[in-house]
Amino acid sequence: MNNIISTSDYPIHIGTNALEALRDLVAAGSFTQVMVLTDHNTARECLPRLKKVLEFDAHFSISPGEKHKTIASCEAVWEAMTTHGLDRKSLLINLGGGLVGDLGGFSAACFKRGLAFVQVPTSLLAQVDASVGGKTGVNFAHFKNQVGTFVNPLAVFVDSTFLDTLPEREALSGYAEVLKHCLIADGLRWVDLAGLSGLPMSLGPVIASSIQIKADIVALDPREDGPRKGLNFGHTVGHALESWFMDQTKSLLHGEAVAMGMICESFISYQLGTL
Repeated sequence: MNNIISTSDYPIHIGTNALEALRDLVAAGSFTQVMVLTDHNTARECLPRLKKVLEFDAHFSISPGEKHKTIASCEAVWEAMTTHGLDRKSLLINLGGGLVGDLGGFSAACFKRGLAFVQVPTSLLAQVDASVGGKTGVNFAHFKNQVGTFVNPLAVFVDSTFLDTLPEREALSGYAEVLKHCLIADGLRWVDLAGLSGLPMSLGPVIASSIQIKADIVALDPREDGPRKGLNFGHTVGHALESWFMDQTKSLLHGEAVAMGMICESFISYQLGTL
């Protein structure tokens, strides 16, 4: 399956030819420098695939995990950008999950007062949610996404075959965002998915549908002043849980926190008589 979702600001390429579309964008862009940002996991699992279709000038890798989604990590990225001579006509390719996309987008938005970036999400969570909508940022003072910007990428490139590199726990975490989109905007698909005991056999159509839901809502409310707040279902409680777990020895993935948040918030709504 190959598909392009066109938003008013940037295209979202979905399918097995997504990396070829990225190669074409880079070839046509006349960028002074092209730098790829990964975390250590996607450097090992995903960067070799990108190298097969695209030449780039520099690569920098950050540590994985929510505790590294910090200003300090941004400083390391900015130092690498400076070392490799990036300027406002350069391009940053964010190859990774939500951490890489959020932190990389924020770093690009701030460096030299803004250079272009693209998102190449490699986790299910990033493909269906984090890479779409222009939110970037990092955690600060134990608060989730406390510092950030609204800034759109040049494009998003979604190749579901990257999901083959994910541990099952990471895949299920991302699936929580798929279910969230169904609950707020696609009741029929929710009925289909609710009866499954695990991930659907074919994720391609589910990913495309979930991206379309988010893109449509963001188009109505880019700055989250109204309808877009519905995309935060499960996130009020979920972010509180994530913030608490930042200092714990056990980890809590974003999708796991959102799933717990949706249960808690639904129960509160039921108790208040609004559900």
